[in-house]
Amino acid sequence: MKQPSLKFVEEKYDDETVKKIVEQFQRDGYAVLPDLFQRESVDPFVEELKEAVHFDGLGYTIPQASPLHVWAAQAPRVRQIITPTLTHTAASALPSLCNTMWLLSTQDLTDQVPGWHKDREPEGMPGNEYHYPIDAFVGFYFDDVTDEKGPLTIMPGSHWDASVTPYTDAPKKKVYCRKEDGILLDQRTWHCGRPRTVPGMRYLVVYAYYLVPVHYGQVHVMPDAQREIWMKQQGRLDQAFWGGIFAPPKEGE
Repeated sequence: MKQPSLKFVEEKYDDETVKKIVEQFQRDGYAVLPDLFQRESVDPFVEELKEAVHFDGLGYTIPQASPLHVWAAQAPRVRQIITPTLTHTAASALPSLCNTMWLLSTQDLTDQVPGWHKDREPEGMPGNEYHYPIDAFVGFYFDDVTDEKGPLTIMPGSHWDASVTPYTDAPKKKVYCRKEDGILLDQRTWHCGRPRTVPGMRYLVVYAYYLVPVHYGQVHVMPDAQREIWMKQQGRLDQAFWGGIFAPPKEGE
């Protein structure tokens, strides 16, 4: 299969831009990541998504074997920003892609739009103080988001202030981005979707990243004995204990 058309902006953010993004992420629970892709390459990429999308009986999705499935996850500016959003230490762990979710919807699938929710709960936060999240999500719409296209809506600060909930009169904010941008989200923040009210499909993908404890050494190769045990595990807890975030491949794969 040919390489996807989506082209990245290779130049890294300058230090001041990184500082502003991290500050907003920590204060509000989200930040727009500008200029991740070359704008003129986004529409051809969307055309490739249109050709690849299929209905699997439960919903629309992109085949997992297609390079389109994870292509955008490797944007250099995304990889640059993940580490400082998850840690402040200089001897930082390494960022790793741990989940991919395609949330494809059309105008007639408004019942699939999620209401107010959190995907994470605060860890070790006895009061209104900030703690780093265990992971961070980045979403791409590959479109210039407007009210008619169903923008993400969040409650700023609800990831660290437990008094900010959808059941109060606390401010709610719609998040707009351009087709070349992404949205960095702390999943402890209250957020919800909005229905698409114009024809067409919304090609939203969300990637989750976390830090793995590889600091100065090499990336580890799983010992043969551990791999042998991991490959035999069926339950979720045992698979995670022996192999980490991913389940072992099924027999014959």
